[in-house]
Amino acid sequence: METVITGKTKTGFEYEIDKKILNDYELLEEIDNIGKNPVIIIRLLKRLLKEEQLEKLKEHIRNEEGIVPIDKMEKELIDIFDGINEIKK
Repeated sequence: METVITGKTKTGFEYEIDKKILNDYELLEEIDNIGKNPVIIIRLLKRLLKEEQLEKLKEHIRNEEGIVPIDKMEKELIDIFDGINEIKK
């Protein structure tokens, strides 16, 4: 049985997520709290992607001014969750 989920966002970022993290209640709490405190997206991404992949994602969406746009990061996270949901069906 495979222990990781792999996928690709609409912009072409390829990711791997440990399946075990998807069964973590605290991850669910963080998802629930995003609307109350958007900064939680940082912890959520670190938990899902780990540091190395998160750094790659930031470089993937970094613009010509060197900024990692928040709106693009949110779209990538949504794409990742959409991908996970498709795989779980």
